[in-house]
Amino acid sequence: DIKKALYVAIKQNPFVPDLIGVEGNEEDDADDDNDGYYSPGGIKEAKIYVRGGSNIGAQKLWGKYPEAISWMKALKFGGPKVPDEMDVITLLQSGIKFRMKCVHTDLDGRERRKKSTLIGTQKRKSCFGCGTEEFFWPRQLNQPYQCSSDILVHNNDSNADHDSRWRNTKYIDVLEVPYWRVLLQFCDDDEDNSGDYRDEPTSFEPEEKQSSKYQKSATFKCRECNSDAKFCALDDCTEFYCSKP
Repeated sequence: DIKKALYVAIKQNPFVPDLIGVEGNEEDDADDDNDGYYSPGGIKEAKIYVRGGSNIGAQKLWGKYPEAISWMKALKFGGPKVPDEMDVITLLQSGIKFRMKCVHTDLDGRERRKKSTLIGTQKRKSCFGCGTEEFFWPRQLNQPYQCSSDILVHNNDSNADHDSRWRNTKYIDVLEVPYWRVLLQFCDDDEDNSGDYRDEPTSFEPEEKQSSKYQKSATFKCRECNSDAKFCALDDCTEFYCSKP
């Protein structure tokens, strides 16, 4: 399914389709330094893929298929630029990587409201830095969402300031969700999105190292003298000797 392929591509990097289509947007002019570093799923990675470096960029290859580019552009919205309110929440809680242009502020509403594009999620395990001790989880997200209430969004954009990744917006302030129809069509059946959005990530603590079953050799008896053996020679994985030629 070609739509499913587009869905998978957007999950990997939501900036690529617009750049392939040479569609002007504010992200295309941002973060254009060439220091050789990029984050997976970010705008710089998308530019490297589309424009190419020493290799031919995807933009030139896609340019041979203008019908495909027109098809992608038609799917970007295909009508309203924003899905229904609860569909926005569904996308945020799914954990998929997608772009959402909105007017937003900080959690407490103290910052001046600004308009920009977020790489948004509400799924705890998908939040950037969720495995660190400094990660903060707003308790409001533990309760079911009520229509017209605040929408809390964790911004996974690689350029976002670590201390202000959580943003606060409202549905009426959500301006664009590109390719939302494609995302909604496949996100429910995506195994990567399984589990409750509030689930904590698996602990990264290393497993306790198991002691070797031969570490305490005093528990073994020599087959020949039946004495406790401090140093044993192992034979066929079952027999022990104080010494063995």
